[in-house]
Amino acid sequence: GNSREVSVYGQELNPTTWKLAKMNLAIRQIEGNLGDRNADTFHNDLHKSLKANFILANPPFNISDWGGDKLRDDVRWKYGTPPAGNANYAWIQHMICSMSSGKGRMAVVMPQGILFRGNQEAEIRKQLVESDLIEAVVTLGDKLFYGTGLSPCFLIIRRMKPAHHSGRILMIDGSKILTQKRAQNILEENDIDRLYSLYQNYSDEEDYSRIVTLQEIRDKEYNLSPNRYVVYHKEEIRP
Repeated sequence: GNSREVSVYGQELNPTTWKLAKMNLAIRQIEGNLGDRNADTFHNDLHKSLKANFILANPPFNISDWGGDKLRDDVRWKYGTPPAGNANYAWIQHMICSMSSGKGRMAVVMPQGILFRGNQEAEIRKQLVESDLIEAVVTLGDKLFYGTGLSPCFLIIRRMKPAHHSGRILMIDGSKILTQKRAQNILEENDIDRLYSLYQNYSDEEDYSRIVTLQEIRDKEYNLSPNRYVVYHKEEIRP
């Protein structure tokens, strides 16, 4: 729509990236508030009162030195205290805390380990499932990020799901939806459209998607990996 009707809020630790982001918004004439300086989101939140309608984020993966031991009783950890050695679920809960109470919605890119790892992460994942905030889980293919073969995923989290989404999570296996290049896989426009259509259609599709109930997830001990739920086509075995 009209970019003049959008206000962008954000925060960035790296001073160079912060300056580039401010310049990027100015060039496109988009109203933006990235704080009056670069700062650490966890320890110096510049937008404590912010309640955003939409949150999009690709935070750094698996940060071990985020200072979590100094934030054990932080009010943002509504669903459980994140492990001091990994910030993934700290990012997720910080974003949920910043969502508006009505139509708040977010999409966050994460490593796939958040979908199945145990201990503190497993307990947080359980609480998120039981809160019925997760609308969709999407896994992506490998070699999409430069410098790593890590396969990412993203969560779509929503305060007020449509009625027919309540008590369910859409699982999408998008690991084969990509365009292969010599050394780097990419998501071309048709790949993005395909992933988007799977989300929009909100239905079971062999090899790609399945709607699962919270009880099914409980039965699998809160594992959120789509490949545990999607039904895959079995090729006919011929003699």
